[in-house]
Amino acid sequence: MAFLEAKKLVKYYGKILALNNVSLSIDKGTIYGLVGPNGAGKSTLLRIIVGVTKPTFGHVFLNGEEITFHTNVHLRKLIGYIPEKISLYNALTVREFLSFIAKLYDVPEDIFESNVKTLSEIFGIAPYMEKYIGTLSKGYQQRVLVVSILMRNPSVYILDEPFYGLDPHGIHLLKTILTEKAENGDALVLVASHILPLIQEFATKIGIIYKGRILLEKEGRLEIEKIPATFLEKLYLESIKEVERLENMDTSEI
Repeated sequence: MAFLEAKKLVKYYGKILALNNVSLSIDKGTIYGLVGPNGAGKSTLLRIIVGVTKPTFGHVFLNGEEITFHTNVHLRKLIGYIPEKISLYNALTVREFLSFIAKLYDVPEDIFESNVKTLSEIFGIAPYMEKYIGTLSKGYQQRVLVVSILMRNPSVYILDEPFYGLDPHGIHLLKTILTEKAENGDALVLVASHILPLIQEFATKIGIIYKGRILLEKEGRLEIEKIPATFLEKLYLESIKEVERLENMDTSEI
């Protein structure tokens, strides 16, 4: 069994089918890029994996243990999650928020101080440590959230549009740090994004999701120097086009 396993996940919101029998298998050392249009099921899948949304059917396992809506705290501590829509504590300063997260996840004080000092300088939030989060721009709030995840050094990174609000330098830094963690075998990364060229050069495994189904998975990093930057876009569009063609076939064509 892989370090992270999702098995036959189905999710209904009322009569709307958001996920249709989705399975994933991801080991440490992997950067899995999940791409798909809005409403394809990316965020629903990630929310189920981290245990904040309950699937209608199916199961998720992390290191052999099942993650549930009421999953054990020790499993949650292995996960760093960035949701699509961030919601921080606006009445706390940046330092207070990061300290709160560190205590919540039992990060030792010395490691907290060391990691926050380094990461706050890397991501440019050091000058804002005493500022209230509510006064920061969305981009800087995203940086604070990124630092709050990285400082814990989790084994699993579940990231929903994590590059939103980051400038090119910030995107490069986050990609570099996550790549190093994955290549060292210390972590796995599952990242959902609509930025196809970025995923093409960043991910070591790619999944295309559409209408709640995984249409295609491709192993191996797509080397941007050898493959046109439009390769993933073409693959993505062709996969969706084929599904729509099959859905529109009448019985005489089957």
